[in-house]
Amino acid sequence: MRFINMPARNLARRPLRSALTALGIGIAISSFIALVSLSRGVENAWVRSLDERGIHMLAVSRDAVEVLTATIDENLGDAIRTDPAVADAAGELVNVVRLEDDVHVIMRGWAEGSFLWESLRMEEGRIPGEGDVTGVVVGSALSTVMGLRVGDPVEFAETTFKVVGIAASAGVMNDSALIMKLDTLQKVFDRGNRVTEFALRLKGTQSAETVEAAKRRLQEAHPNLSFIVTRDIADNNDVLRVFRATAWSISAVALVSALVVVLNTLLMSVTERTREIGVLTALGWSSERVLFMIVTEGLILSIVGGVVGAAVGTSGARWIAAFPKLRGLCEVVITWRNVAETGAALLLLGGIGSLYPALRAVSLKPTDALKHE
Repeated sequence: MRFINMPARNLARRPLRSALTALGIGIAISSFIALVSLSRGVENAWVRSLDERGIHMLAVSRDAVEVLTATIDENLGDAIRTDPAVADAAGELVNVVRLEDDVHVIMRGWAEGSFLWESLRMEEGRIPGEGDVTGVVVGSALSTVMGLRVGDPVEFAETTFKVVGIAASAGVMNDSALIMKLDTLQKVFDRGNRVTEFALRLKGTQSAETVEAAKRRLQEAHPNLSFIVTRDIADNNDVLRVFRATAWSISAVALVSALVVVLNTLLMSVTERTREIGVLTALGWSSERVLFMIVTEGLILSIVGGVVGAAVGTSGARWIAAFPKLRGLCEVVITWRNVAETGAALLLLGGIGSLYPALRAVSLKPTDALKHE
């Protein structure tokens, strides 16, 4: 009999217990993948939405816990544009609103002539023209969900807007947005002459040194604002940091619970097989070989449960991200980092969970083990 067959045979002796243990591991892994993927999905969607529009840096209110909860004076854009590294600064008013059929939408207001309009890849129609107060552009995903075409009306805040264009984007956040003129949205939200943020484009080649130098210079000139480089946007948002910490905390609890399940299963298995382990030792099995057998059992349980958990967790994260209230806010992407973290979690569950039972098995004296009934 090959060595690898023995751990598998040992687990097959108690199929229900082994299956329930693998199920517990699967639940822990699926929770881990789903929660972490969703927390990163919000970050991915936000960063990608900025990259697609060619935004290198954001300027937001320094005291804002969450960007959408605070506004800044639209006229500050003129002072920001005077910095030698800034090519342009576009004010943007943003909010998340609920439209018909409980569809949540990111609504954006852009000033006429802003470079942000140039980032749109129009599928149909056009952008709102001069004097086009009620014209809006919708993302292609939003147009599909709500069945909107060019010329269709959109009701919001007791006002009827008209779809004048449909834009396609690779990122879910931009593809599910509704965009109108800045002054129109300021009137809708009663935020005259206020914007949520300034989107900055920098001149020339943006090396890390030049970007940091521009950031320091802008920060000194405008102490009431925070200037955040696009790649660092998620790390500077308190709400996203709390969301990320919560996801990791819940995942840690699930993984610890699965660790206890693995330990309990293998400990019971070792106790039931005390006499058998004594026979193997008497036949010449080394302590290392016995230890490796128990650890292998733990790894087999972890791998089986992990494969199932990874499939369920990935599907679950994408299913949750497709909910109407989350659509357009979360972009779930499975990366090599996710795979590495999942692999580390499986090694933790299988390796550490089986370590104590394995050490207990190798500590048995053959004579005592053979007397065990």
